[in-house]
Amino acid sequence: MDRIASFCIDHDRLVPGIYLSRIDGDVKTYDIRMRRPNTPPYIENGALHTLEHLFATFARNSEWKDHVIYFGPMGCRTGCYFCSATWKRRTRYAWFVRFSSRLPNMMERFQERLPRNVGTIWNMIWKVRRRKHKNS
Repeated sequence: MDRIASFCIDHDRLVPGIYLSRIDGDVKTYDIRMRRPNTPPYIENGALHTLEHLFATFARNSEWKDHVIYFGPMGCRTGCYFCSATWKRRTRYAWFVRFSSRLPNMMERFQERLPRNVGTIWNMIWKVRRRKHKNS
C-alpha cells in the first residue's frame, strides 16, 4: 500500500506555519499549522470548530469565494487544511493576511447573525470579550 505523502513528513521537526502539502492539477492543499505536532497543548475542539465557521463565513462572502474548495480542522488538533484552486500565490497570501487580520473582529461582528446552535462560538466570543476587558 502506498504511503500518503503528508504522513511521510517528520512531524517532530515541523513548526507552526503554512505549508504547501500537495498539488492536484490546479488544486493546492495547504497545511496551516498553528501548534507544533506531537507537543501538547493541542487546539481545543471548540476553537477549531469556531475557526471553521468563521472561515466559512468569511470565504463565502469574499470576492475569492469561487476559489475556496475546503477548510477544515486536522484530526491531530494542531491546525487546519485549506484547499484552493486557480489562485496565484500572491493572491492566496493576501487573502490569508486579510482573513487573519479580521478574525478577532469577525467574532464580534457576526455574533448577532449566527444562530445560537453554532456550537462553541459563544464560548469563544465570551473569551475574547473577557481578554479585551482584562487588557483595558
